[in-house]
Amino acid sequence: MSRFWFSYCDQSGRLLAGLIVDSPSPLQARNCAAVEGAEAGAGYCEGYELDRESSNLIPAGAIGRMLNRQEVRQLMRELEMRVMAKRPAAASSVWIPRKARKS
Repeated sequence: MSRFWFSYCDQSGRLLAGLIVDSPSPLQARNCAAVEGAEAGAGYCEGYELDRESSNLIPAGAIGRMLNRQEVRQLMRELEMRVMAKRPAAASSVWIPRKARKS
């Protein structure tokens, strides 16, 4: 079973809420998100499948319910700190001394 993250925004694109659901397929997850968003009066903004590492960091209490803006922002900060801190720097951000560069 995969875990999906959906964001809901107002007309100006400002984040209003988020929803994290477990679902066997993106289509079923999107259908669940559409129902939850309509009930909350929020417009769908974006959605994606979480990778295994990020998915395992989501607290059980955050799954399957609409999260308010503050909860979403806090969860995003926690994921960024815990997941991004473990990943190596991208090759484009690694400094290479001029002598070592090939022309």
